Amino acid sequence: MILHVFFFLALCVPIVVIGAFYAEPDDSIAFRGLPRRYAVFVGACGIVAAVMLALEHGFASV
Repeated sequence: MILHVFFFLALCVPIVVIGAFYAEPDDSIAFRGLPRRYAVFVGACGIVAAVMLALEHGFASV
């Protein structure tokens, strides 16, 4: 389980970095925004996972 979380967090890094560099015209702005973007991305993924688990528990608990 811990290994899966580590892999997920490691895989988030290139996704966030590529998105930041495509979104910002200046590299220094992109570098400064990376921690916030990373936290928002991981938090949003956590919310999606929580909603999916809640729906699974509520509707698919057969």
